[in-house]
Amino acid sequence: LDEFFIKRYHSLYLRLLKYVAPYWRVFALSLFGMVIVALTEPALPALMKPLLDGTFVHKDEALMRWMPWVIIALVVVRGSAEYVASYGINWVGNKLVMDLRQAMFDKLLTLPAHYYADQASGNLISKLTFDVTQVTHAATNVVTVLVKDTLIIAGLLAWMFYLNWKL
Repeated sequence: LDEFFIKRYHSLYLRLLKYVAPYWRVFALSLFGMVIVALTEPALPALMKPLLDGTFVHKDEALMRWMPWVIIALVVVRGSAEYVASYGINWVGNKLVMDLRQAMFDKLLTLPAHYYADQASGNLISKLTFDVTQVTHAATNVVTVLVKDTLIIAGLLAWMFYLNWKL
């Protein structure tokens, strides 16, 4: 049963990727932004130890002077990458919705008249407006989880193992 669903969703995502192909540049830029966000996630915890040790324990003046600027730069880079990632994936998602709606409308125009006798008009409108939006929203969320969240978890686990592998 699980294998059936995996094959079904796999083929669904492959079909959706065909619609994403014309927008591959923005999609790639969005993925790049997600990777930058994921790579900068472990940087903040990595900066906390030298910040706390250098300011409170060792009273290192150079560290106290430069560490806030490093943190601000990290937040600016991370925020910019997050903006690029979310704007890009949402832009591609909206284009995908538009293309899928157009494809569905074109298909509806070619269907025979008896098809419309068997279908409720509200059901057809719902498929054209709501269902397409839900499918593309789910697809963009899957990309975000697969790329950004997986890399964040891997980076934080790597940092944790670097700090104390026995932990």
